[in-house]
Amino acid sequence: MISKEVLPHWRSDVNDQYLTIGKRFTPPEDIHSPYYPLKGPYSSRDPEIIFNQFAEMRQSGIDVAVLSWWGQSSKNYSTDTQGISTDSIVSIIMGLAEHDGFIKIAFHLEPYPSRSALSVRDDIKYILEKYGSYTSFYRTRDGLPLFYVYDSYHISTDEWEDILQPDGKNTIRNSPLDAVMIGLWLERQNGDDLKRSGFDGVYTYFASEGFSYGSSVHNWLRICNYCRANEMLCVLSAGPGYNDTKIRPWNHANTMSRRCGVWVINKDDQFGLISQLRFSFSVLSPVHLRDGSYYREMLEGALAANPHVVRLLQAPSSLAQYCSRMLSLNVTVPLMSLPSCSPSSHLLSMIVRINVLPPKHNLF
Repeated sequence: MISKEVLPHWRSDVNDQYLTIGKRFTPPEDIHSPYYPLKGPYSSRDPEIIFNQFAEMRQSGIDVAVLSWWGQSSKNYSTDTQGISTDSIVSIIMGLAEHDGFIKIAFHLEPYPSRSALSVRDDIKYILEKYGSYTSFYRTRDGLPLFYVYDSYHISTDEWEDILQPDGKNTIRNSPLDAVMIGLWLERQNGDDLKRSGFDGVYTYFASEGFSYGSSVHNWLRICNYCRANEMLCVLSAGPGYNDTKIRPWNHANTMSRRCGVWVINKDDQFGLISQLRFSFSVLSPVHLRDGSYYREMLEGALAANPHVVRLLQAPSSLAQYCSRMLSLNVTVPLMSLPSCSPSSHLLSMIVRINVLPPKHNLF
């Protein structure tokens, strides 16, 4: 089990205010999340754990696990923020998913030092060559792999055009490297940037209302309208709250309470659009969650924007049980290669198809 470290702020004067910066947690008693896994801390390198998680997903009707991936293990900079190489366990995960015979694996491309559009192109080539032959590798109905690109805005549109536009010098389009590429919409201008860059769609991130333009519910209709007008996929993220202050003690401003209470979805469809959903949930590292009004407000806001996909973060098992009984199933769930429950939003996130996609994006 790998011990996590309290992360520093990018400003030294802020770090000086927090004496816990650099502290290492000592699981299983002391973990880096304010929420404790019901099954206790575990290692995502444990084949038995992974296989059991696949079984939980399959039983809930989940089709695809999306793995956060920080680059090729042969590169000395390719680790997550805790120095862990996620690439080193992909073969284990792909093999176990293949043995499971149901779960497919897709990739969420995380940033690393010196990442560029060309290095992403090389990453796509590497992933396809090393993992693309597994029967568990996720492809759309059109045979294309699917990649989410986190922090895509850190790379210029000119660089992205080079690999994502059909006339780019190093384009992946209409080649063996072609893929459905989804970029991050963080700030207001990112929509135009992603369109010009050649991305096939956008996704929002964070379960913290107001943290960014993309994570603010009142902007979601505008984001989805933009995507529809430009034939791009619109993926919105909703979550039950956000609290990463044990590992980022300087980030209190973005903490969002779960406003714990009882959230009941009844068969009369009190949220209006829920009958259109096809989804289920699975808890990869089970956390004691109670459904709260914050989650409901974010989900209602996402549904009101009428996106192609809703991404549900840290879904509670009680809601999973309801949805498994009441709705048909078609969901993807990101897997994290972290040893215990994390407050980071993509640990337990689900992607839910709710609308008919544009013909060129035949994902499911």
